Amino acid sequence: MAYFRCYFIRTDGHIQSVKVLEAEDDAAAILEAQSAFADQDYPIFELWDGKRRVHLESKALMLN
Repeated sequence: MAYFRCYFIRTDGHIQSVKVLEAEDDAAAILEAQSAFADQDYPIFELWDGKRRVHLESKALMLN
């Protein structure tokens, strides 16, 4: 198991909240982060594993 950090980001680009996730691999962490993201009012999240950004997702991009 690995620990990932999921940052919820406001429209001004500042981090509002962070959630630590534990998952087997990147794919599982992304699914867990997307699930957590669906419950948030923030438009962007970034998923990180240490210094490596694993995933970036924006609700605005998902609407297009």
